[in-house]
Amino acid sequence: MFVGKTFNDTCPTWKEDGDVWLVSTDSNGYVPPSTGVTVSPLVPNGEMKVWPNPTSGSFTVMVSSIADEPVQITVSNMVGEMVREMGGDTNKATEITLNEPPGVYFVAATTAQGNYVVKLVVK
Repeated sequence: MFVGKTFNDTCPTWKEDGDVWLVSTDSNGYVPPSTGVTVSPLVPNGEMKVWPNPTSGSFTVMVSSIADEPVQITVSNMVGEMVREMGGDTNKATEITLNEPPGVYFVAATTAQGNYVVKLVVK
């Protein structure tokens, strides 16, 4: 398994693309280019879930990732003002309580694998 790698059919030329790929090899770990082996994604980079949504102010954020890593979570209002910021870890639920008026907010998470944004409605 190679992280973020693909190869072409003439030689093992690698390029970074951020996905996880599954490659069949022989017992020595070699994939001859002439075999016509295709490389396909095994799993996506990750995703962010926010629940319940809508909420009365308390909600949970979880960023799923292939690897456990730090995540920075921010909550911003409709005019872009940050109303909450906290750190956490991927693949673990993070409980957040907002003491903000009802409205639409944006929950953003940043990891080494990428950025995620979810619209959150506070009733």
